[in-house]
Amino acid sequence: SSQPQEPPRSKPEKINGSSITPNNNKQTSRTNYSFAKITTIVFLIAIADVLFIWHSINASIGGEGEEPHHLGAEAGLHHLHEKKRMKQLNDHVKNKHLKQNSVVDSDNGSQLQLQSNKVGASENQKRVITVNTNGDVIGKDFNKISGANKNSEKKSSHQMDERIAKILKSAHVEVDKETSSQLPTWENVISQYGEKPIIYGLETCEPYRNSVKPEDRMIGPAGIFNTGTNLLFQLMKENCDIKEAIHSQSHKEPKRNGVRWQAPWGKHNPPATHKLKNVAKMWGEGINQTAFFPVVMIKDPYHWMGSQCRHHYQTWWDHKDGNCPNLIAKNIVHRDVPVDVKVKYALGWIDYESLTDMWNKWYEGYEEQSFPMLRMRFEDLLFHGEEVTRIACDCVGGKFTNHFTYIEGSAKENGMPIHNGANGLLKAMIQYGDPNKRLNGLTDRDRLYASKSLSSNLMEKFGYTAPI
Repeated sequence: SSQPQEPPRSKPEKINGSSITPNNNKQTSRTNYSFAKITTIVFLIAIADVLFIWHSINASIGGEGEEPHHLGAEAGLHHLHEKKRMKQLNDHVKNKHLKQNSVVDSDNGSQLQLQSNKVGASENQKRVITVNTNGDVIGKDFNKISGANKNSEKKSSHQMDERIAKILKSAHVEVDKETSSQLPTWENVISQYGEKPIIYGLETCEPYRNSVKPEDRMIGPAGIFNTGTNLLFQLMKENCDIKEAIHSQSHKEPKRNGVRWQAPWGKHNPPATHKLKNVAKMWGEGINQTAFFPVVMIKDPYHWMGSQCRHHYQTWWDHKDGNCPNLIAKNIVHRDVPVDVKVKYALGWIDYESLTDMWNKWYEGYEEQSFPMLRMRFEDLLFHGEEVTRIACDCVGGKFTNHFTYIEGSAKENGMPIHNGANGLLKAMIQYGDPNKRLNGLTDRDRLYASKSLSSNLMEKFGYTAPI
């Protein structure tokens, strides 16, 4: 009898000369599945990164942002540190897509757990910030406000002036005992800047509203370098709304609220040489410059010179660490020879006799203008923020918020790379509220020269006094 024939065995498939068995198929399938999952995760992160970068680019030309250093005087976009931005981006993607997921590495069988960590404070959390004796932020923790913490908050508030505590509360900032001891008293503040804010130009508000249609109204900062233009933009953006601006065909802001990052001729540029002659590379294109209402920021020149030493922007003069602001040449002792200053603005260079001459001439340039504007002190924005931003908002017919929000951290810290050391709210209050820090870096000869060379008209008008 014939023997039953063995069913033919299937031959292993060959791909590029290699045999694949069923077991190999299973292994390959697992490998492909894991690879596909990893690829998907990487793809999601890449897409999120691209969208975030695209948002930042849009911000730089018509959205939220500050100035990149290489774009000159009217450039800006100094907001989030790159490291901080990437951390927030990765945490956001993990929170949204990868919570409690795991990936199996088919090569070694190890399991990689992808867990999300919540970043930022929830509604029942506050920032607890520690500042060292140099004014540097050395710790930030996010703690839920338990009963014990609330008691601690009350105790901490009793250790600082009520007005200072109110400002910090509006920024949702709780400080520890060490930091509280470094904050200025209200007497420190008024000894330098007086009891009340100083604002000029309120008589131009009504003519502006009467001459510019509500949907065409725009407001934003102008000011020499280091005078709080970014802080003004942030506070106005968060707390003021020109409601008709949403219907504008000529200007579009991130929040469609008529609050713009800078004057369309460039916020740092002198008006006489740049208004109606220059279009700022950021937030300037297509803007009707005569419909824009600038708020011109000024800072105490003694504190301002210290700011210039930390961040000189497009300003060049002979100085170095340990010898700044260096107003006069130290190698000439029998007479005062000012150290000249060169500044690169959008349309060219301007030479000044000294830093004090730069401060004088820049603000005298705005004093000579007749178009509608406000002139406001940086220090009032810091210590009377709600009051002065409300005045500016009302001036152009905007609606001011019922829940004023300050911002903690640097005002130059919300979108693009910034220079190191930019002051946040706490550091700024410690820096500019302390009279002893006003003269840092000035020699006796520098102080004498500054008291003689600073414009007495500007100093008196804005409530600044020369040191004794």
